[in-house]
Amino acid sequence: GGRHVLCRRALPPQDQAAAKEAAAVPAEAARGGGGAGATQEAASIPQVPMIHQAPALALTPGTMALIEETVPVVGSSEAARIFYGQLFESNPALRTLFGDEEAQVRKLVGMLSWVAKSVADSPSLSEGLQRLGERHIQYHASLAHFHDIKGAFLQMVTIVDQQAIHEAEPEDGEEDGGDDLEGGGAESFPATPPPVDRHQRLLDVHQAWEAMLYVFIGEMGPRMLMKEQLGGFHLALANDLAAPAGGTCVALAGAQGSALLAMAANLTRAPQPGTPERALVNDAHALLHRIRTALEELAGLDMSAYCRVMAAIRQPQLDQPDARKRAISYAIEQAARVPLQVAEWSIYGLRVARRLLPVAGRSGVGDAGAGVQLLVAAAKAAIQNVHINSSSKLATYYHGRWPREVNSRAAELAAELAVLDAELESIVSQRNLRDG
Repeated sequence: GGRHVLCRRALPPQDQAAAKEAAAVPAEAARGGGGAGATQEAASIPQVPMIHQAPALALTPGTMALIEETVPVVGSSEAARIFYGQLFESNPALRTLFGDEEAQVRKLVGMLSWVAKSVADSPSLSEGLQRLGERHIQYHASLAHFHDIKGAFLQMVTIVDQQAIHEAEPEDGEEDGGDDLEGGGAESFPATPPPVDRHQRLLDVHQAWEAMLYVFIGEMGPRMLMKEQLGGFHLALANDLAAPAGGTCVALAGAQGSALLAMAANLTRAPQPGTPERALVNDAHALLHRIRTALEELAGLDMSAYCRVMAAIRQPQLDQPDARKRAISYAIEQAARVPLQVAEWSIYGLRVARRLLPVAGRSGVGDAGAGVQLLVAAAKAAIQNVHINSSSKLATYYHGRWPREVNSRAAELAAELAVLDAELESIVSQRNLRDG
């Protein structure tokens, strides 16, 4: 959609040099290093991984105002102690990740105070939460911990908000009775405010903070993703938080497929240096590195996009139902465009594989075939996710053009994928017969 600002989530510093090196490869190929095929591949390289920056990270003004209003209660020292008590009760093993509890209480209070000041400034909030995710890698935090943290935090919100509502209610006999002790009549007394609907208030506050937690997970999680241990990642997949979920796995499958193809290129010792075939293998290896890096980044962006959808959906309607629907619609578009990019990069990887496989070394053909199958599966599943997200009832709430656009491109990619899949299956079969 043209109403968004496009942004690329910055790579971690340790990956920036590698990405910069890989980015130079298409230019070298275009100068003739890899022949006409390399020039064609360079010209068709997909755009850098992007996410459509939805306003306020999918939070409505009403939700942001409710967050700011309740931070003095939710962000108090008493609330922080309740949170850690709930957290350690639900998962005692997490206690080993924390030091002095009172120090942790002060950190949580300070962090939530910062949230109150930053919630209306989405770029600053996003940047700060990404840095927080990077710091939590050093603390050995895992994506699987978000499930327990979310549960304990929302329990705390309910407890302290109930207490705050009870304390704010007048005691029996404190209400103005309207008696005119001085003879001034009823006009001498201010109007009694309408009673608070306690149930609705508790629900609104709970939903606002649940949405805020999804913003936290969506901004912190991608920074933690590529440093996650495999077992911890699988634990995170298995719980009901669904962040990360299928879209992240699809992108990572494509990244693994690209890595296997790069291994096949590394195992190709011949042809001799200086030949066109050697240049083709070298160019393919460098391009596959770039493809893998892009798909790893998209794995994180998919997690972020999903969390923005959840934040938009979970937040309360308050008196702004249209604002909430617009936020959901913006977020759904992101959740469709990210897998479209996954499909673009996966199919680009298959184009590179089509050129590499005929000359790849014998010892790497089997692994290259497995890489091809992973890239095919990633492209198919990504296209499926595009269709699922673009068909949502709220997808076209703010404008109706983007679903047609992404579905049209997805159809083009699906047609190309069918051709590439058949061609590569034939190439792998021929190599197995020839080399077997």
